[in-house]
Amino acid sequence: MLIRNGAAVLHARVDGPADGVPLLLLHGLAGDLRMWDPQAEALSAQYRVIRFDLRGQGLSEGGVAGVTLADLADDAVAVLDALSVASAHVGGISLGGRVALELAARAPARVLSLMPCNTAITFGAPEAWDQRIARALESGMEANADAALSRWVEDVASPGSRALRRMIVTGPVDGYVAGAGILRDARADSIAGKITARTTVIFGEADVATPLRDSQAIRDAIPGAALVTIPRAAHVPNFEFAEELTAAMRAHLAG
Repeated sequence: MLIRNGAAVLHARVDGPADGVPLLLLHGLAGDLRMWDPQAEALSAQYRVIRFDLRGQGLSEGGVAGVTLADLADDAVAVLDALSVASAHVGGISLGGRVALELAARAPARVLSLMPCNTAITFGAPEAWDQRIARALESGMEANADAALSRWVEDVASPGSRALRRMIVTGPVDGYVAGAGILRDARADSIAGKITARTTVIFGEADVATPLRDSQAIRDAIPGAALVTIPRAAHVPNFEFAEELTAAMRAHLAG
C-alpha cells in the first residue's frame, strides 16, 4: 500500500491478524522493508507487523530534499495514522533504530515499547559520512555495497547477505545520500531525557559499525532500559542470526 505524508509517498506493508497487537519495524540505511522479512514472517503469527520503506528508500518516493530525522519519525506517525493504529511496539535496525528513538522522544504516546537494534544516538565522524556520500554520488551504490557489507555481516556469501547486497546496489542514490546525511547530523539533544517507553536495546556482539559503547549509551539514556547481546552477530543480524534476533524480540514483547 502507498501512504502519503506531505511530499513523500511511503510504500508500506502489513502482515498478521488485523486484531493483533501492532508491531512497527523500521529498516536500516540502504535497505528497505524486506530487511525485516525473517522477523515479520515469524512474528506475524501473533502480531500485526507494520513495515514501510523509509523516505527515499525502497519503493517510497518523494520528499527527500532536506529530509531530517524528525521527518522520518513523523513518517512513522503518518503510517500509524493511516492504519488507524493508536500505538505500537517499535523496533528498528541501524538507521531505523535511530528513527525509533526519535519517534519515542517526539511522540511517546504512540510507542508501546522500544527495541533499538545495532544503532546509536550519534554516529561518529562527519567526515566518514561525507566520504560515503561523495562515493555514492560519484559512482553509485555499487561503490559502497562491498564496504558496507563487510561491516554489516559475518558471511558476505550467505543467501541473506547476498539479498542484502542486492537491496544496497538497487536502492536509490538520493535516498542513501539523505539517510547518510541524517546519520551524520544526528544529535543527542533531540532525544535526551525524552524517552520513557519500556526499552530493550539489542546488540550484535561482532558489530563494528555501532559498537557496544553505542548500545550502552542508549541503555544508560533511557530509565530502566535493558541491553541484550546476540553472540557473534554483526551489524545486520536479521538474516544471518534471524532466530536469535527474533527470540530477543519475542522475549521483550512478552515482558
